[in-house]
Amino acid sequence: MKKIRRYLIWGAVLSVFFGGGCAQSAGQETSADPVLDPSFASVSEVSARPVSAPSSKTNLLPVGEWGRCAKYVPSEQQYASLPVRLTGFVRGEKAEALVKEWREDAYEKPEEGFVWVAAEYEVCLTGFPMDKMGADAVLPAHLEDEEDPFPQCSGQHFSGRVLTLTGEGTAFEGMLSGKLAYLLPKKAETVCLVLGETGEEQAFFSGVPEK
Repeated sequence: MKKIRRYLIWGAVLSVFFGGGCAQSAGQETSADPVLDPSFASVSEVSARPVSAPSSKTNLLPVGEWGRCAKYVPSEQQYASLPVRLTGFVRGEKAEALVKEWREDAYEKPEEGFVWVAAEYEVCLTGFPMDKMGADAVLPAHLEDEEDPFPQCSGQHFSGRVLTLTGEGTAFEGMLSGKLAYLLPKKAETVCLVLGETGEEQAFFSGVPEK
């Protein structure tokens, strides 16, 4: 509980970067506060394991809809799937400030026509195999094009690298949230944000925030 409280306190500090709210998906119980949760590893209760929808590069999930992806379980030495969903985006200066603060080692100034995007997501740990220290929210992630392994905009490929901004918080049940960040062309209309281990079950989301 001390570790969880520590990350919830970090969430209050980081709220300066996240001023906007985000609607939750209908019928899902997450946190009592309906606004976009600004913490990097916050835990909220859940009454039941959410129902996940199938997804693919041609069937991208929107913000708030649950998919499924694989996460490695060291104690089991194998992968297990868990529900995951995007809960909101920030872009531009707010996203850039988050990257500078938490991943200064990987920060790069956006080239002309590009902008930083930060995406928040939740995983549901109910029924997920646990190590003795619990599980964190860290997930492998990258960008792809609908018809190509590499993302592109206006016929030009760009980097599919996605940075992890999630802290080291762990939990044994409930919802655990994390954040990702990536550079996106300002004119991009479609890009696949892929969560989960390559070669295992993955969840495909629209990685372009609504303007």
